[in-house]
Amino acid sequence: PLGRGAHPLWWACSSSPSAGRAATVMAKMLSGRFRSCWLRRHWTQESGACRLPGCGQVPGDVAHLLSGECPALQPHLANTLHNLLDMLAPHPHLLHPVVAALHRDRDAVTCFFLDPSTDPHVIRLVQQYGQEHVLHPIFRVCRAWVWCAHRTRMRLLGLEYLL
Repeated sequence: PLGRGAHPLWWACSSSPSAGRAATVMAKMLSGRFRSCWLRRHWTQESGACRLPGCGQVPGDVAHLLSGECPALQPHLANTLHNLLDMLAPHPHLLHPVVAALHRDRDAVTCFFLDPSTDPHVIRLVQQYGQEHVLHPIFRVCRAWVWCAHRTRMRLLGLEYLL
C-alpha cells in the first residue's frame, strides 16, 4: 500500500549489489520497460519475434523469456531450477508455492517470478511465518530465475558487455 515503505522487491535485496542489479531487471520487466524483442519492435522494423538462436517465436516478450517457452533459454533455466530447489532446502514451506507457480500458464509464471508477494500461497505463508522468513528467500529465488534468463539472453545476443 502507498505510504508503507518500499516494495519487497527492493527491501528483500539487503545491501547486495548483485541483488540490486537483478531487482532492477525485475522492476523493468514488471513495469513493461524491459527491452525485450517484443518491446523493441516499436522503434525497429523487426516483427517482435524472439531473436535468440533457434527460437523466433512471436511474441518475444517477458513472459516468453521467464516461462521457459524459449528453447534457447530452457537448458539454462533447467539448471537454475535445480539450484533454486537447493536454495529452498532450508525453507521447505516455500517449496509448494514455487513448484505450483511453475505448473501454471505463461502469464501466471511470469507474474509469480516478477512479484511473488502477490501470490495467494505466499500471502498465506507471510501471515503464518512472517515477512522476514518468507519474502526474503522467495524474492532471492525469483531474482535468481529472472537474472539467469536475462544474463543468458544477453550473452546469446552478444551483449554481455552490457551486464
